[in-house]
Amino acid sequence: MALAWGCSELTPGPPAVVARDLAKVYPGDIAGLDGLDLEVRSGEVLGLVGQNGAGKSTAIALLSGALRPTRGMASVLGIDAARDPLGVKRLVGVMPPGGETFERLTGSEIVTLTGRLHGLSIADATSRASDLLELFELDAEARSRVAGGYSTGMRRKVLLAAALVHAPRVLLLDEPLAALDPVAAAVVRRVVRDLADGGRAVLVSSHALDTVERLCDRIVIVHHGRVRAQGSVVELRQLAGCGPSDALEDVFLKLVGRAPPGRAPEWLR
Repeated sequence: MALAWGCSELTPGPPAVVARDLAKVYPGDIAGLDGLDLEVRSGEVLGLVGQNGAGKSTAIALLSGALRPTRGMASVLGIDAARDPLGVKRLVGVMPPGGETFERLTGSEIVTLTGRLHGLSIADATSRASDLLELFELDAEARSRVAGGYSTGMRRKVLLAAALVHAPRVLLLDEPLAALDPVAAAVVRRVVRDLADGGRAVLVSSHALDTVERLCDRIVIVHHGRVRAQGSVVELRQLAGCGPSDALEDVFLKLVGRAPPGRAPEWLR
Protein backbone atom coordinates (compact mmCIF):
# COMPACT_ATOMS: atom_id res chain seq x y z
CA MET A 1 0.00 0.00 0.00
CA ALA A 2 1.40 3.40 -0.97
CA LEU A 3 1.00 6.27 1.47
CA ALA A 4 0.62 9.76 0.02
CA TRP A 5 0.24 12.35 2.77
CA GLY A 6 2.19 15.23 1.30
CA CYS A 7 5.60 13.68 0.59
CA SER A 8 5.63 15.18 -2.89
CA GLU A 9 5.35 18.68 -1.40
CA LEU A 10 8.80 18.39 0.13
CA THR A 11 12.06 18.83 -1.73
CA PRO A 12 15.64 18.28 -0.62
CA GLY A 13 17.03 21.33 1.13
CA PRO A 14 19.25 22.60 3.93
CA PRO A 15 19.81 20.77 7.22
CA ALA A 16 16.50 20.02 8.91
CA VAL A 17 18.08 18.76 12.15
CA VAL A 18 21.14 20.37 13.70
CA ALA A 19 23.11 19.56 16.86
CA ARG A 20 26.01 21.74 17.99
CA ASP A 21 28.22 20.82 20.95
CA LEU A 22 25.24 18.92 22.33
CA ALA A 23 25.91 17.46 25.78
CA LYS A 24 23.88 15.78 28.51
CA VAL A 25 25.15 14.88 31.97
CA TYR A 26 22.87 12.70 34.08
CA PRO A 27 22.78 12.64 37.92
CA GLY A 28 25.90 11.04 39.32
CA ASP A 29 28.04 12.90 36.78
CA ILE A 30 27.24 10.31 34.10
CA ALA A 31 27.84 11.69 30.62
CA GLY A 32 25.16 10.71 28.11
CA LEU A 33 26.59 12.94 25.39
CA ASP A 34 29.77 15.00 25.34
CA GLY A 35 29.63 17.56 22.56
CA LEU A 36 27.73 15.97 19.66
CA ASP A 37 27.79 17.74 16.30
CA LEU A 38 25.64 16.51 13.44
CA GLU A 39 23.25 17.59 10.71
CA VAL A 40 20.41 15.70 9.05
CA ARG A 41 19.51 17.15 5.68
CA SER A 42 16.07 17.18 4.14
CA GLY A 43 15.86 14.27 1.73
CA GLU A 44 18.37 11.96 3.42
CA VAL A 45 18.52 9.08 5.88
CA LEU A 46 21.28 9.58 8.43
CA GLY A 47 22.41 6.57 10.42
CA LEU A 48 23.57 6.98 14.03
CA VAL A 49 25.64 4.02 15.20
CA GLY A 50 27.66 3.24 18.29
CA GLN A 51 28.08 0.82 21.16
CA ASN A 52 25.60 0.56 24.01
CA GLY A 53 25.92 3.70 26.11
CA ALA A 54 27.47 5.76 23.29
CA GLY A 55 24.67 8.31 23.53
CA LYS A 56 22.41 7.45 20.57
CA SER A 57 19.12 7.35 22.48
CA THR A 58 20.13 10.43 24.47
CA ALA A 59 20.74 12.28 21.21
CA ILE A 60 17.27 11.43 19.92
CA ALA A 61 15.67 12.47 23.22
CA LEU A 62 17.48 15.82 23.09
CA LEU A 63 16.65 16.44 19.43
CA SER A 64 12.97 15.66 20.01
CA GLY A 65 12.68 17.98 23.01
CA ALA A 66 12.10 15.14 25.47
CA LEU A 67 15.29 16.07 27.39
CA ARG A 68 17.00 19.38 28.04
CA PRO A 69 20.71 19.55 27.24
CA THR A 70 23.38 20.33 29.79
CA ARG A 71 25.01 22.47 27.13
CA GLY A 72 24.90 23.01 23.41
CA MET A 73 22.05 23.40 20.96
CA ALA A 74 19.60 21.14 19.13
CA SER A 75 17.17 22.46 16.55
CA VAL A 76 14.58 21.00 14.19
CA LEU A 77 13.56 23.05 11.15
CA GLY A 78 14.94 26.13 12.87
CA ILE A 79 13.14 25.59 16.19
CA ASP A 80 15.32 25.27 19.29
CA ALA A 81 14.39 21.99 21.00
CA ALA A 82 15.25 23.27 24.49
CA ARG A 83 13.43 26.61 24.19
CA ASP A 84 10.35 25.31 22.38
CA PRO A 85 10.05 21.55 22.94
CA LEU A 86 6.34 21.52 22.09
CA GLY A 87 7.05 23.26 18.80
CA VAL A 88 9.55 20.57 17.92
CA LYS A 89 7.24 17.77 18.99
CA ARG A 90 4.60 19.05 16.58
CA LEU A 91 7.02 18.62 13.69
CA VAL A 92 8.72 15.30 14.42
CA GLY A 93 7.74 11.67 14.47
CA VAL A 94 9.62 9.78 17.18
CA MET A 95 9.96 6.04 17.61
CA PRO A 96 11.37 5.29 21.09
CA PRO A 97 13.75 2.38 21.68
CA GLY A 98 11.50 0.24 23.89
CA GLY A 99 7.98 -1.14 23.60
CA GLU A 100 6.23 0.96 26.23
CA THR A 101 2.80 2.20 25.21
CA PHE A 102 -0.77 2.47 26.49
CA GLU A 103 -1.47 -1.00 27.83
CA ARG A 104 -5.28 -0.67 27.90
CA LEU A 105 -5.77 0.81 24.44
CA THR A 106 -5.93 -1.18 21.23
CA GLY A 107 -3.38 -0.71 18.48
CA SER A 108 -5.91 1.22 16.40
CA GLU A 109 -6.79 3.45 19.33
CA ILE A 110 -3.14 4.27 20.07
CA VAL A 111 -2.38 5.36 16.52
CA THR A 112 -5.68 7.22 16.13
CA LEU A 113 -5.15 9.03 19.44
CA THR A 114 -1.68 10.09 18.32
CA GLY A 115 -3.12 11.50 15.13
CA ARG A 116 -5.78 13.41 17.06
CA LEU A 117 -3.13 14.87 19.39
CA HIS A 118 -1.36 16.16 16.28
CA GLY A 119 -4.51 17.93 15.12
CA LEU A 120 -5.96 15.43 12.65
CA SER A 121 -9.72 15.07 12.37
CA ILE A 122 -11.28 11.89 13.71
CA ALA A 123 -11.91 10.68 10.17
CA ASP A 124 -8.35 11.35 8.98
CA ALA A 125 -6.73 9.92 12.11
CA THR A 126 -8.83 6.74 11.90
CA SER A 127 -8.20 6.30 8.17
CA ARG A 128 -4.45 6.84 8.49
CA ALA A 129 -4.20 4.47 11.47
CA SER A 130 -5.91 1.79 9.39
CA ASP A 131 -3.59 2.42 6.42
CA LEU A 132 -0.44 2.19 8.51
CA LEU A 133 -1.39 -0.85 10.57
CA GLU A 134 -2.42 -2.67 7.39
CA LEU A 135 0.89 -1.67 5.80
CA PHE A 136 2.78 -3.17 8.75
CA GLU A 137 0.61 -6.30 8.54
CA LEU A 138 -1.19 -5.98 11.84
CA ASP A 139 -4.47 -7.73 11.02
CA ALA A 140 -7.94 -6.59 12.07
CA GLU A 141 -8.08 -8.95 15.04
CA ALA A 142 -4.74 -7.72 16.39
CA ARG A 143 -5.65 -4.07 15.87
CA SER A 144 -8.74 -4.51 18.04
CA ARG A 145 -6.86 -6.12 20.95
CA VAL A 146 -5.42 -4.09 23.82
CA ALA A 147 -1.67 -3.53 23.59
CA GLY A 148 -1.07 -5.23 26.94
CA GLY A 149 -1.36 -8.56 25.12
CA TYR A 150 0.94 -7.66 22.22
CA SER A 151 4.28 -9.21 21.45
CA THR A 152 7.31 -6.92 21.33
CA GLY A 153 7.22 -6.90 17.53
CA MET A 154 3.54 -5.92 17.47
CA ARG A 155 4.20 -3.06 19.91
CA ARG A 156 7.03 -1.83 17.71
CA LYS A 157 4.75 -1.80 14.67
CA VAL A 158 2.18 0.28 16.56
CA LEU A 159 4.83 2.71 17.81
CA LEU A 160 6.17 3.18 14.29
CA ALA A 161 2.66 3.75 12.95
CA ALA A 162 2.11 6.35 15.68
CA ALA A 163 5.36 8.08 14.66
CA LEU A 164 4.14 8.32 11.06
CA VAL A 165 0.42 9.05 11.39
CA HIS A 166 0.74 12.86 11.26
CA ALA A 167 3.09 12.75 8.24
CA PRO A 168 5.96 14.46 10.10
CA ARG A 169 8.60 16.43 8.22
CA VAL A 170 11.32 14.92 10.42
CA LEU A 171 11.58 11.33 11.69
CA LEU A 172 13.73 10.30 14.66
CA LEU A 173 13.74 6.50 14.80
CA ASP A 174 15.50 4.61 17.59
CA GLU A 175 16.12 0.99 16.53
CA PRO A 176 13.12 0.95 14.16
CA LEU A 177 13.71 -2.64 13.02
CA ALA A 178 14.22 -4.15 16.48
CA ALA A 179 12.00 -7.23 17.04
CA LEU A 180 10.37 -6.94 13.62
CA ASP A 181 9.92 -9.98 11.41
CA PRO A 182 11.73 -9.97 8.03
CA VAL A 183 8.64 -8.92 6.07
CA ALA A 184 7.83 -6.02 8.39
CA ALA A 185 11.48 -4.93 8.41
CA ALA A 186 11.49 -4.84 4.60
CA VAL A 187 8.34 -2.71 4.62
CA VAL A 188 9.87 -0.28 7.12
CA ARG A 189 13.03 0.08 5.05
CA ARG A 190 10.93 0.84 1.96
CA VAL A 191 8.75 3.38 3.79
CA VAL A 192 11.78 5.15 5.28
CA ARG A 193 13.46 5.33 1.89
CA ASP A 194 10.28 6.65 0.26
CA LEU A 195 9.91 9.35 2.91
CA ALA A 196 13.48 10.54 2.45
CA ASP A 197 13.13 10.47 -1.33
CA GLY A 198 10.07 12.67 -0.87
CA GLY A 199 12.14 15.28 0.98
CA ARG A 200 11.78 14.34 4.61
CA ALA A 201 14.72 14.17 7.00
CA VAL A 202 15.19 10.82 8.74
CA LEU A 203 17.56 9.99 11.59
CA VAL A 204 17.90 6.25 12.27
CA SER A 205 19.71 4.91 15.32
CA SER A 206 20.57 1.23 15.01
CA HIS A 207 22.93 -1.51 16.10
CA ALA A 208 22.18 -3.44 12.92
CA LEU A 209 25.10 -2.33 10.77
CA ASP A 210 23.93 -4.24 7.70
CA THR A 211 20.63 -2.35 7.85
CA VAL A 212 22.43 0.97 8.29
CA GLU A 213 24.65 0.22 5.32
CA ARG A 214 21.71 -0.65 3.07
CA LEU A 215 19.39 2.15 4.19
CA CYS A 216 21.41 5.24 5.11
CA ASP A 217 22.92 7.89 2.86
CA ARG A 218 25.41 8.96 5.53
CA ILE A 219 26.52 7.47 8.82
CA VAL A 220 27.66 9.12 12.06
CA ILE A 221 29.68 6.92 14.41
CA VAL A 222 29.36 7.97 18.05
CA HIS A 223 31.89 6.80 20.63
CA HIS A 224 31.81 7.85 24.29
CA GLY A 225 29.31 10.59 23.52
CA ARG A 226 31.30 12.19 20.71
CA VAL A 227 31.37 11.85 16.94
CA ARG A 228 34.29 9.62 16.02
CA ALA A 229 33.68 9.64 12.26
CA GLN A 230 31.00 10.45 9.70
CA GLY A 231 30.39 10.12 5.99
CA SER A 232 29.09 7.70 3.42
CA VAL A 233 30.00 4.01 3.68
CA VAL A 234 32.62 4.53 0.97
CA GLU A 235 34.13 7.49 2.85
CA LEU A 236 34.16 5.60 6.15
CA ARG A 237 35.94 2.64 4.52
CA GLN A 238 38.59 5.01 3.17
CA LEU A 239 38.94 6.73 6.53
CA ALA A 240 39.45 3.39 8.27
CA GLY A 241 41.90 2.17 5.64
CA CYS A 242 39.60 -0.66 4.63
CA GLY A 243 38.96 -2.13 1.22
CA PRO A 244 35.76 -1.67 -0.80
CA SER A 245 34.48 -5.12 0.13
CA ASP A 246 35.18 -4.90 3.89
CA ALA A 247 32.10 -5.20 6.10
CA LEU A 248 30.85 -2.11 7.91
CA GLU A 249 31.38 -3.99 11.16
CA ASP A 250 35.13 -4.14 10.48
CA VAL A 251 35.13 -0.46 9.53
CA PHE A 252 33.33 0.42 12.75
CA LEU A 253 35.76 -1.55 14.92
CA LYS A 254 38.75 0.16 13.34
CA LEU A 255 37.29 3.63 13.65
CA VAL A 256 36.47 3.24 17.35
CA GLY A 257 39.83 1.64 18.04
CA ARG A 258 38.58 -1.79 19.02
CA ALA A 259 40.39 -5.03 18.28
CA PRO A 260 38.48 -7.81 16.49
CA PRO A 261 36.23 -9.83 18.83
CA GLY A 262 37.96 -12.47 20.93
CA ARG A 263 37.20 -16.18 20.73
CA ALA A 264 34.99 -18.08 23.14
CA PRO A 265 36.68 -19.62 26.22
CA GLU A 266 38.31 -22.99 25.58
CA TRP A 267 35.79 -24.78 27.79
CA LEU A 268 32.89 -23.44 25.70
CA ARG A 269 34.19 -24.61 22.33
